[in-house]
Amino acid sequence: MICSGRDKIETPEQFQQAEDIVNRLDLDGLVVIDGDDSNTNACLLGEYFRGRNLKTRIIGCPKTIDEDLKCKEVPTSFGFDTACKIYSEMIGNAMTDARSTGKYYHFVRLMGRVASHITLECALETHPNVALIGEEVAEK
Repeated sequence: MICSGRDKIETPEQFQQAEDIVNRLDLDGLVVIDGDDSNTNACLLGEYFRGRNLKTRIIGCPKTIDEDLKCKEVPTSFGFDTACKIYSEMIGNAMTDARSTGKYYHFVRLMGRVASHITLECALETHPNVALIGEEVAEK
């Protein structure tokens, strides 16, 4: 892994640093697996490398839990699907434990940047008594 983060590659120095690294490592290809920011960087690097006639080719693979990389070719990202399946399994286990005691409340908070896609999908899969959708709470 060369780097990880939410920063965009923008400056000539950053592009030069990427060129220096792929040349030093003698990379034929670089696979970027992540969300829209990382895939934007992959695109920018690919165009830069091509313009400089570098041998390194870039492949971008969309993965996000935020479900914000959908299109005709990518109906759902594998990060979202995997997160929902794992979370739903854990929520189901917590619900089984809750039913066995009957005297406690259990709260589960799921991650996500802005949209509550994961919460909604997990609620559809596990049928909790109540599911609070962040956008609806903020609206009301």
